[in-house]
Amino acid sequence: EIYQCDWSSDVCSSDLLPGLLGAVLLPKPEFTPGMDDQQMAEAILRFYSDSGPVLLLLSLPLIVGFMAMLKVMLDPARPTVGATIVDCLRLLPSYLGAHILCTLALTFGWLILASVLILLLPPLLAVPISVMAMTWPMSRVMLVAPEIAVRRVRNPLTAIRSSIRESRGAYLSVLLYFGPAFTLFFVAYGLVMIFVGVVLVQTTEGET
Repeated sequence: EIYQCDWSSDVCSSDLLPGLLGAVLLPKPEFTPGMDDQQMAEAILRFYSDSGPVLLLLSLPLIVGFMAMLKVMLDPARPTVGATIVDCLRLLPSYLGAHILCTLALTFGWLILASVLILLLPPLLAVPISVMAMTWPMSRVMLVAPEIAVRRVRNPLTAIRSSIRESRGAYLSVLLYFGPAFTLFFVAYGLVMIFVGVVLVQTTEGET
């Protein structure tokens, strides 16, 4: 239990600190009253174009921390902290490759589904229905990370196929697990960011 509690604090630090650095240091998209959709889209695109490399670097500790957490909890060999981090760093390219492939496939599938539904339904109904429908294919690739981190599957395509095979018939189980987990994470993250924001406003006159 002590071993797992220590690791929980380490993983929280590896996930939270990069997010805080990004929220505090990176410039935010500049929105002004009266901006239309095109101007807002250009501001967001400009933000990601300027901050893309930094965001990518800040995401790497998040990914390594996530994979390390999975490996510590699920690997029966119980590797040491140092060995786990080194192993996850070696597997990082495999995870990034699988993640990119899954993102492209899911995005392309959602665009096709949303386009078809918009032809049949009002957009206010078509978009939410298409998003809800995409939870099923998303649940089929949720096990890509443990396949790579714990089973050390280096081929991204093999990891995706294994995730689809292992998650067959487990849609509700995956949804019931990840739904509350993600909700808890975003609530905790939001509370911490509120606290940090109040402290920064009081200590830096709101400029930061």
